Amino acid sequence: MSKRSLVRSGLISLVVAISVTLPLSLGAQQRLSIEEARAEAVKANEQFQILEKRIERSQTIRRQALAGLLPEVGLGLSGTLNANEVELQGRVITPRFDWGGNAYASIMLFDGRQYPLYSEAGLQEEATRKLSEWGRHVLGFEVEQAFYELAAAERELEIAEATVKLRQAYADRAKALAEQGIAIPLDAARAESQVLVAEQTLVNAKARLGNASDALAVLMGKELNGEFRANVSEAERLALPDGGVNLEARRDLEAEEIFIQTIEKQESSVWWSLFPTLELRGTGRVGPESLSNPDTFLWAVSLNLNWILYDGGARWARAEQLSIETEIARLELSNLERNVSADQVRAMRDWRAANEAIEVAKKNVEVSQNAYDMANARFDAGLATSIEVTEASDELFRAQLSLVQSELEADLAASRYRFTQGINK
Repeated sequence: MSKRSLVRSGLISLVVAISVTLPLSLGAQQRLSIEEARAEAVKANEQFQILEKRIERSQTIRRQALAGLLPEVGLGLSGTLNANEVELQGRVITPRFDWGGNAYASIMLFDGRQYPLYSEAGLQEEATRKLSEWGRHVLGFEVEQAFYELAAAERELEIAEATVKLRQAYADRAKALAEQGIAIPLDAARAESQVLVAEQTLVNAKARLGNASDALAVLMGKELNGEFRANVSEAERLALPDGGVNLEARRDLEAEEIFIQTIEKQESSVWWSLFPTLELRGTGRVGPESLSNPDTFLWAVSLNLNWILYDGGARWARAEQLSIETEIARLELSNLERNVSADQVRAMRDWRAANEAIEVAKKNVEVSQNAYDMANARFDAGLATSIEVTEASDELFRAQLSLVQSELEADLAASRYRFTQGINK
């Protein structure tokens, strides 16, 4: 690569670095713990507010079901202008202007369908509450994932910044040795090229950090300005999650079980519809005096028994349909429970593998650091070329990134395990 090309690449890297760094510097950095990030998300995220509205909607449905068990009262007014007044033997049969006011009150003394349906509405409300709790848990999981991604992006940025400084120091030393005739100019050019590569990596790391910050900001309902940073302690990051398979805290599974019960209530309502219904109804009417209403006021009380003896088999078919839906729902729930158990086992296995990889990566970083130091010492003594130093620098950089990636995988696996168990950190 020519000197002009190196300069052009350096200018391009500098321009890109400024364009990426500028948005990150517009706002002061705000460090958050994972609990603070989760609390902000619950307070501001629209998805959680939607869940709260769904609870209110289920409460209104239950109130509608309750109305079917309570009395019904109504009033009515009417007026009719007839062409002629009809009389018979001096008594009015139909007045010229026939007006009337009526009132009624009725209560269903027995309708077997209503009791299971009211119970179903209560179960629907309970299931909605369970799903709301689960929705909050899902939101917390998404925050955790974004939080750990942000922490890893910041560590990668720190490594990239340190790598730029390290390679710049080596480039300065290679240039000085080349001027003294101890090293060849090619070594200095290679060192400068490595600085430019490191600067480009730094630009990319800043972009990743900004994107990770914005992803967390979206969940918390904040503006996208790349200002958030994660506070993660070593002890907190490597905390061992509880072992074993546990489904007791899975609110979504509880909600599915409750939904199955609601289907059973609907089936029970169909069978109760085979019995007759009994209604008590009272009416009163006020109107002009006539043959049919000599005292201007009439009242009546009736007891109505209704029994549908045959409907073409519709109720039997409806009951069979609901019975099949119940069986399908139970099979789906069983399959879901099995998948959740497998997810827990898989997440724990991934967590253990990631922690083993962390130990290996730490040793690799240590070995790579020693190799880089020895390559530098050999280069200073004129016993090695810049190629050896470059290779050692690349190995150290990859080892450091591998450690960060292994730590991130451990964090995400632990988060997934807690999520599949239905527990928060």
